[in-house]
Amino acid sequence: QGKHEVLLGDRAYNLLVLADDGWLHLLVQDQSEFERYEQLVAVCMTAGILLVWGGGYLLSRRLAQRIMQPISNLVRDVSLLQQKPDARFAYDYPDDETGQLARAFERYAVRINELLLREQQFSANASHELRTPMMVVQGALDMLRESTKPDDMVARQLQRIEEALRQMQQ
Repeated sequence: QGKHEVLLGDRAYNLLVLADDGWLHLLVQDQSEFERYEQLVAVCMTAGILLVWGGGYLLSRRLAQRIMQPISNLVRDVSLLQQKPDARFAYDYPDDETGQLARAFERYAVRINELLLREQQFSANASHELRTPMMVVQGALDMLRESTKPDDMVARQLQRIEEALRQMQQ
């Protein structure tokens, strides 16, 4: 009595058995074609899921590369700034956070270059301006040594002046 599924070889049947007043009622339905459709649906769903997963993976990789490209370009351009401080950024950055960061880096690099140039100019000018007074002091020291025979205390003071002058020249 009841519902049963019977598999005979590659065929599938549903049976409904009912006993009533000495009568045996049997209902048989061939389910083989339905089973094949069921298997086909399972294979198609599995293939569809794999296809969607693979497409999603490829799409996400492409989007990630596209999103990360400006950042990679910024890293390359900042690295070039370390090698050549007066370089300009080669990549045209979008008008977003990455572009704002790139422009800030570029402004910072320009400012650093200007400060370095000013420091070099100041050092060159200061060096030039200090050479003349140092030469005057050196000349005066030489004349003092040659003109008089200094005593020990004066000789020590002249030695201190000469040492300070040498340090300034270095």
